[in-house]
Amino acid sequence: MIEEVDALGIITVPEAAAQLGVTPGALAKAARLGLLAARKVGAGRRAVWITTTEDAARYRAEHSEDRRRSRGMAAGRAARLAREAEAYAE
Repeated sequence: MIEEVDALGIITVPEAAAQLGVTPGALAKAARLGLLAARKVGAGRRAVWITTTEDAARYRAEHSEDRRRSRGMAAGRAARLAREAEAYAE
């Protein structure tokens, strides 16, 4: 059974998140929104999101620009706040 899972490239969302360098929560949210092809297995607190290495790679390719843009916006916002704090201190 384990060999079949390995052959299909099935991984959990936390494993995929570690490979992609994002948080598991962010990737689970992407799965819930349909941005990442994934399936929830189990019920309740024991439920686990699973995906494939191929789908995780596809998600990275399709959404890497979004991450860069949001990081740039956050950096710009941080710089603006620093300037405002400096002006306020004067």
